[in-house]
Amino acid sequence: MKKMIFALLAAAVMCGCNRGVAYTITVSAPEEVVGVTLVDAGSNDEVAEFEYDESAGLFTLNGKAEHPFIGGLYDDEGNPLTLVFVEKGDIRVDVEENGYSYVLSGTASNDAYNDATARFIAVRDEFYEIENPSEEDEEAFYDNWLALTKQLVEENNDNLYGAYILSSGMAMSFEPEEIMEYVNRFPAELRDGEILAPVKEYAEAVLKVSAGRPYTDISAVDAEGVKVALSSVVGEGKWVLVDFWATWCGPCRAELPYLKAAYEKYADKGFVIFGVSLDNNVEAWESFVEENGMTWINVIDLEGDSRGTAAEAYGVRSIPSNFLISPEGVITAVHLRGEGVESKLSEIFE
Repeated sequence: MKKMIFALLAAAVMCGCNRGVAYTITVSAPEEVVGVTLVDAGSNDEVAEFEYDESAGLFTLNGKAEHPFIGGLYDDEGNPLTLVFVEKGDIRVDVEENGYSYVLSGTASNDAYNDATARFIAVRDEFYEIENPSEEDEEAFYDNWLALTKQLVEENNDNLYGAYILSSGMAMSFEPEEIMEYVNRFPAELRDGEILAPVKEYAEAVLKVSAGRPYTDISAVDAEGVKVALSSVVGEGKWVLVDFWATWCGPCRAELPYLKAAYEKYADKGFVIFGVSLDNNVEAWESFVEENGMTWINVIDLEGDSRGTAAEAYGVRSIPSNFLISPEGVITAVHLRGEGVESKLSEIFE
């Protein structure tokens, strides 16, 4: 929970929608900054360098883009200054008195971002005021942050900031039905643009593998380099737990004793574990599996040097994640944790 709490401000960067966007960005920066560059945060490509007006002490950029996008401003040494929503209009970026944070204004998305930042900070500071916060305090903070995220999406479902916040990591805590409902409130140019495409794909993937749906077949390679399909083990008399995990994942390691206990108890009755590792280090994965006596099916979700498609097919955004599949090929339970696996299997086999 604590790791999630202090990572909540992180959000994906991406680019958006309409064509023919004329914009002006004016930046006030600390005296030590002698140059400012705009970078497309989605592609990481440099867009342009700002001109400096010495008499006004301001950096200015007049530009035109094919579509609105989220940009990053960097100083002459390559240090990040702030993000900015590049859209039609006159955008102002002002450094605050502290010399390192910035206020965005001038267009709908930049005004919304500035307002939202203040509201998020208020929620954060309220939590920070609690001495020795309890688990209940942390849960309340998380709930308040989630509620604010939803409120901001609802308030900004006609602009780039709304799409940006919906695409953030926090928004992946929404139920997939909620995500699709929010996506569909945006105008077509945002709804169908690049910024929300990954969000829609994620929600659709999660809905596809929710309880009561037919399972999706996947395949990945085992330690011998042989591709193993999930469909090869789903069938009559078999209850298959598809378990997404990684050796570097602490919560995944914590689940291991429960999985081993359930497997030892019910393997002879038809319980199968199809473990899908998201490791990038094949040797570390192989060693961990052997050293920890993980005697069930183990595969690694890699395609060459990049992540494979198994996790994507099941809408996996965090691990551990698992899906219990019946002999009829229907997903009957998802994300069973701790004793939940053995408890569910006791309902089935006993």
